[in-house]
Amino acid sequence: MTISHIKCIAYILLLSIGLASCSAEMPMPVMITTTVIADKELNQNADGMSTPVQVKIFYLTSDAEFKTHDFFTLFEKGDQVLGKNLLAMKEVFIAPDKIMKVAVKVDPSVAFVAVLGAFRKVDTGTWSSVIMVPNNQPSSLIAYLSKLEITLQPDKTVKEGWFY
Repeated sequence: MTISHIKCIAYILLLSIGLASCSAEMPMPVMITTTVIADKELNQNADGMSTPVQVKIFYLTSDAEFKTHDFFTLFEKGDQVLGKNLLAMKEVFIAPDKIMKVAVKVDPSVAFVAVLGAFRKVDTGTWSSVIMVPNNQPSSLIAYLSKLEITLQPDKTVKEGWFY
């Protein structure tokens, strides 16, 4: 065996080791599906006419920071104040008496999902809700918006994750 053969074999071995170390298994994202349901009397104005609501969905590693802030701080600067606890965020508008599905692939370390509803009167309603979800498992949730309230709960009709 010549020196060039030995160098070639050594190079191939080093390359193989390098590639093997790069192939460390990356965690697969998980799907979290939130069905957003709006009541027909949603967010009524002074004339009693129902109006759409902007909804923000936060995918969090912890809910502690979320629970310490007021509506306006979370609505305007949520990505800044939640910092590394915020892994993803989705924003949608929903009209009265409508249903929409929001499916997002997220980091498997998401442990909480929080929703924020931008109602006309945030000071008199329930503008947020938080729920714990199982790590590294797909989850299905229901966000229900009534007149001036948003609630979040497991979708027990779906057989997946710990909701089954």
